[in-house]
Amino acid sequence: MRQAPKNPWILVKLAQVYEVQKKHKNAIALLINHLELRPHSIWAQIRLALNYDLAQEGELSEQTYLRILKERPEDHLVLNNLAWLYATSKDKALAGKLDLALKYSLKAVQISPTSANLDTLAEIYFLKGEYNRALKAIERALDQDQSSLDYFKKQKKKILKALQE
Repeated sequence: MRQAPKNPWILVKLAQVYEVQKKHKNAIALLINHLELRPHSIWAQIRLALNYDLAQEGELSEQTYLRILKERPEDHLVLNNLAWLYATSKDKALAGKLDLALKYSLKAVQISPTSANLDTLAEIYFLKGEYNRALKAIERALDQDQSSLDYFKKQKKKILKALQE
């Protein structure tokens, strides 16, 4: 990658392109450059954390989300993303944080019970073996969001199967 431009808007647009292309390391470099110019850009900080996660840099993703939460402790998107990271990351350094994932997820749902937040909560309950709670959460998500119906039905089927075993 050549030297990054100094225009924050161009940095963000290029980072988005790299993210779509799954070139997460390139997106990360551009987002870092953007944040040097605009250090308070929450959007860029969240995208940076997400790209760290997608690049298998779980600890850096966690650090970025926690830094955002210090400034914005009620940001349900960040709470939910961090909960999802803890629940699904393959990073060994993040293993064993399912209870913390549940704490952040419950707070995200309390602040904003969106289908995405409820889906994360359902997944965490599922991973903890609390299938009845997982089922209730995914059913709430299903009731809210018809655009992701197939995905939520698939999740519900997975939970019902676990309940039958």
